[in-house]
Amino acid sequence: MKTISETPSYPPCQGEGLTPRPDKGGAGGGFPREAWISVLILLFLLLISLPLLQTLHPFLPEPILNGVTQTAPKPVFRLENWLNGTLQTQIENWLDARMGLRGYFVKTDNQLNFWLFHEIHQKNTRLVVGKENYLYERNYLETYNGQDHKPLSALEERVKQLKTL
Repeated sequence: MKTISETPSYPPCQGEGLTPRPDKGGAGGGFPREAWISVLILLFLLLISLPLLQTLHPFLPEPILNGVTQTAPKPVFRLENWLNGTLQTQIENWLDARMGLRGYFVKTDNQLNFWLFHEIHQKNTRLVVGKENYLYERNYLETYNGQDHKPLSALEERVKQLKTL
């Protein structure tokens, strides 16, 4: 019978008895994973703070947006406006008109909607994209196709009203 001290010793299996290597982080050679996470978090925070930085200290020229724009007056704080909720709306409209990088955001949003969804969003005009990317206003298309015609009785009533004038 063999005792424990008489059992043969085998060489260690692969991986046994080895000291673990320091984390190489994968992407940057010797850059630790925690440092990569910190860098990504800082880049994200910088990215989301760019509109605020542009608003406070403009560093990029703002593109000019064509069309009708309404400038909201600077809101005046009054307790009654605060309590009835109108102050919040006034502040939101005022900040929206002065947000940094607004022109870039509007133009990027419009272009992506056109490229990806073939849609054009405007406040009061309904546009349709036609062949070869021509733009048509929906009202003109409805008139051309006869979809906005009025019944004869409505037209006769209108003529009677005009005669009484």
